[in-house]
Amino acid sequence: MVGCHGYAENAEDQMARMRRVAADDSWLLCSIQALHPFFTRADGGIVAGWLTSLDRPLAIGDNLRYIGLVAATLEEGYSIRPGRVFCGFSQGATMAYRAAADAGGGVHVIAAGGGIPDELDADRLARLGGVLIGRGNRDRRYGEEAMLRDAARLGDAGVPASTATFEGIHEWGEAFDPVVRDYLAVLE
Repeated sequence: MVGCHGYAENAEDQMARMRRVAADDSWLLCSIQALHPFFTRADGGIVAGWLTSLDRPLAIGDNLRYIGLVAATLEEGYSIRPGRVFCGFSQGATMAYRAAADAGGGVHVIAAGGGIPDELDADRLARLGGVLIGRGNRDRRYGEEAMLRDAARLGDAGVPASTATFEGIHEWGEAFDPVVRDYLAVLE
C-alpha cells in the first residue's frame, strides 16, 4: 500500500492512517513525502504539499516520476508488485488517483476527502482496478456532490467504485477506518 499525505501534512501522518487500517501486518506500507516541503507558521514544523498553481503540469510530472521511482525501488527490494493500492487524503488522494492510473494494471485507490483530477479521462481511469471514496459528512472542501460526480466518472469508465460517508469533517478520520479495513480484506 502506497500512501500520499494531504497538504500541510507529512508522510508520517499518512503512515499513521495506513497502520491503523492494515494493523495485521499483511501489507507492506510505504508513505511518500511530497516533494515541496515548507515550515508551518504556528510551530515551525516541516510539512509538505504535492502541488501549487505555479508550473502545475511540470509538478504533476515530477511527482508521478518520483512516486514511480519509489514504487520501482519497492518492487526491486521486496520482490513484489508495489502499489497494489494507492491511498491518500485530500491533495494526496488526488495524487493517488494519478499514480494509480499511471501504474496501470488494476491498481486500486482509497481516497479520502479528495477528488479525481480533471486531466484523468475515461481511458486513464479505466486502468484502475477499483476505488473506495470516503468523505466526512461535514466536509466543506469535498462535498457529497463531488463524491457522487467522481463515483459516476468511475462508473462511466467501467471501474467498480464504493462510496462511504463517515462522521467527520475534511479528514481521514478513524470513523473511515472500518470501511477501509473491509475494502482491504477483499483485496488480500
